[in-house]
This record gives sequence, C-alpha cells and structure tokens, in this order.
Amino acid sequence: MAEDIRTIELKVAGMTCAMCAKTIEHSLLDLDGTTDAEVNLGNETVRVE
Repeated sequence: MAEDIRTIELKVAGMTCAMCAKTIEHSLLDLDGTTDAEVNLGNETVRVE
C-alpha cells in the first residue's frame, strides 16, 4: 500500500535571519512523520511533507 504523503505550506512571521530559518527547518525535520521541510526566509513560509 502506498504511503499517504501530504504537503502543507505555513506562514511563519518573525523570521529575521538565515539562522532562524535553519532552526525552524531542523526542528521540523526532527518531528516523527516529517520527511522534508523547506523554509523560505524571503516569503516567510515553510513547506512541510
């Protein structure tokens, strides 16, 4: 049976630097069930699978 992978995009206000973005990305990747996380600092968005 194929795995059900969902992608969501979230707005994250207040990110001011690349370190903020990396901290959020690494925290999301540490969560069970997260296969990918991509932070866009310019748009203040996070895409999570």
